Amino acid sequence: VKDGRFSFEGDANGCKVAYICCDGDDYDLCTLIFLEEGDINVSIDGGRCTISGTPINELCNSVEDSIGYYVDELEKIEFLYYSRQLDDAAMASLGAQGFNLQQQLITYLRETITENIENLFGLYMLVAYNDFFTTQEMNRQMQLLETDHSAFVSSKVKEMFGCDVWVPGELSS
Repeated sequence: VKDGRFSFEGDANGCKVAYICCDGDDYDLCTLIFLEEGDINVSIDGGRCTISGTPINELCNSVEDSIGYYVDELEKIEFLYYSRQLDDAAMASLGAQGFNLQQQLITYLRETITENIENLFGLYMLVAYNDFFTTQEMNRQMQLLETDHSAFVSSKVKEMFGCDVWVPGELSS
């Protein structure tokens, strides 16, 4: 690190995923970064880290912003639901709003994963949000992955959730 800037170089043989971790005076943070060919910009400001400059990192920012919107809206509904004395009709309305917003978020995540299943971001999202897919849907997503990625996803799903998915061409029980 020189003058508040750092750099690193290497061969970009495809995209790799890594984390940047920082210890600040008032915060510790660890942020996902996709290492791909191009100029990657890292901005750290008061406990928030933004990675930009390359297509997959820009996509990651966009998706994180969208997820943040849904989470903020759900928190507002939750606050209203639990902090006020509302009549039954108002409580039912808030519950329905929360349910609809959750469904919109799930649909958004499923569509984002499906649209990006052949890049490392889609793979990362598939592992992180695989519970939004039925087994049959998960198997279809696995078929779209390159063989080396599908074995990785299968092992991660088993490790994280204790269930098996089949890799194209093979059936595991």
